[in-house]
Amino acid sequence: MLLSRTASAALLNHLCGKSSSVSIGSIGNCWLGLFTTKPTEAGTDGLEVSSAGTNYTRINISSLMSATNREAVNINDINFNAAIVPSDPDAQTGADWGTIVAFGLFTTQTGGSPYAWGDLLTPVTVNTQNTLHFLTDNFEIILDEVSSSASGN
Repeated sequence: MLLSRTASAALLNHLCGKSSSVSIGSIGNCWLGLFTTKPTEAGTDGLEVSSAGTNYTRINISSLMSATNREAVNINDINFNAAIVPSDPDAQTGADWGTIVAFGLFTTQTGGSPYAWGDLLTPVTVNTQNTLHFLTDNFEIILDEVSSSASGN
């Protein structure tokens, strides 16, 4: 079964916290998380970056995304700061995040499993004093278009 462009946009708008027309979590709560080991199809077994001593936290992207057709794209920069102290950029705190291979969308800032996830096109290693930025129009969530057919007897 394929989703129509209208249905795809509605689902993506909901996942990005723009609409409550689809019943998946609450509007305004779409938290982006990062994984060093990707989850399974069930949304489990992925290893999210540890928040213990690393300054890592999920980011609410509800106001940062816009969806059309089968894709959503960030309309503002998405910035993850790895152990950077804003008042003293040369100060080093926390620990390395490792190599980020996937992202997940969560309904809460902490805990739970992702309700959607995807691979990064290129894995990124984030060490202390690094930042991970998705500049405007560079973070896309695309619903896969899969062809299927059914036959009855």
